[in-house]
Amino acid sequence: MKLTCSIIPCPNCSLVYFCGEECMQKANEDGHTLECPIMFSINSLPGDTKLNQLAIRWFVREYFKLNFVNYYVLVKKLLENNKEPMVRGFSDSHVYSSENFATAFSMHCNEKEISMDLLLFYFCLGAVMSEYLMISGIDIPNRYLNTIGASLVRMLLILDVHCRKLTVISPCIPAQMTKRSSVPTAYSLYPTIYLFNHSCDPNIRGSGNLSDRIRVMKVIQPIPKGSQLLMSYGVDFKEQNKETRISELSDLFKFNCECQACVENWPTNRFLPNRLTSLNLLNVNVAGTVGKECKKFMELTANESFKQAPSLHLNFLYDFLKLLFCNVKRPFKLYENCVTWISLAHTLVSIDECELSDLINKLKNDL
Repeated sequence: MKLTCSIIPCPNCSLVYFCGEECMQKANEDGHTLECPIMFSINSLPGDTKLNQLAIRWFVREYFKLNFVNYYVLVKKLLENNKEPMVRGFSDSHVYSSENFATAFSMHCNEKEISMDLLLFYFCLGAVMSEYLMISGIDIPNRYLNTIGASLVRMLLILDVHCRKLTVISPCIPAQMTKRSSVPTAYSLYPTIYLFNHSCDPNIRGSGNLSDRIRVMKVIQPIPKGSQLLMSYGVDFKEQNKETRISELSDLFKFNCECQACVENWPTNRFLPNRLTSLNLLNVNVAGTVGKECKKFMELTANESFKQAPSLHLNFLYDFLKLLFCNVKRPFKLYENCVTWISLAHTLVSIDECELSDLINKLKNDL
């Protein structure tokens, strides 16, 4: 996705904006000409307006790509699919790809866990959207209406659970360095990434920036053999207490987190222990080595050249983290700070000067 300050509104509906002429042309080829006449009606529907728009856009894009008959046959097959959940969403060639409609459409959507009232609400939305699609010019025979409506309902449910905002930090004047807010720029759906389970203490995270269609998952903590790769679904024990995390995960994803940070009720970053003692040292024989490396880490991370390019020091950061992982009981502040620096090292290529200053100041306050 291209970020630009010079956006072009659709000349017809004025509700959709494009980053340029090429972007607008591609959107029209993908079906915006069909959704355009009904955008005002879609925006008037109850619920999350952006998700309603995205569900319509998703349908229209696949309709253009597959044609109506092929779309109907495919979604009917997927809705009746009784495959083992472990292989659901794979293509006929046994590939699980975010670019594949069947992959995204097969994502778990908590349909059996939500209340009947909410499910009825989504079915009503799907029925109304089907009517609007026919108004826009799509011919949906009566015998196909139930399946098309059910496909829209499933799209809404999937987007409600898995769709996430992509945000950028609002610009600031470097001399002022005032606190800035996050500005939503788009909604994203990454089916492949959501194969990873959640942890409030993740050991992997996505690298890259908003313009990348391919996201690479980077290891940010030691992972013992046989352990899962775990990512965060948007909550982290360092930022939120257990009660807040449990509530948010239960509301959004309908599960109770049982990661180590939740089971042992680890404190947030502000209250993490930051001294080596007999209580957190797992091996007193290496106390001297651990203490010396901790001092080296603190001196390095206080250096301005390090702050500008932590990726140049990834080898040291990983070695230091492994030393603490093997010899210091968690949670431990220097360990968590090292994880944060490793995460930043994989993403700082897309962070501007103001944002970098904000992150560095936050880490300073944590020390």
